[in-house]
Amino acid sequence: VRSTDRTSVTIFWTTNPEADGLVDYGPTSSYGVQARENRGEILGHTSVINGLDPSITYHYRLTSKNSARGISGSTENATF
Repeated sequence: VRSTDRTSVTIFWTTNPEADGLVDYGPTSSYGVQARENRGEILGHTSVINGLDPSITYHYRLTSKNSARGISGSTENATF
């Protein structure tokens, strides 16, 4: 995760095999918002999230899906 300014972040991750990607995020570990990026199956993923409140710690998880193996995702709750 890299902050580009106080109201946006860029999240990078890789998958193997190729997959599409989805970021669930929000102010709690219940998330509440989804940011779908990188539709189509690729190895390197980038999701830019804008409009964040700099006074909030956001929770997020990553989910990837490919046509051959189904859905996989991060098992831990992460924050930015």
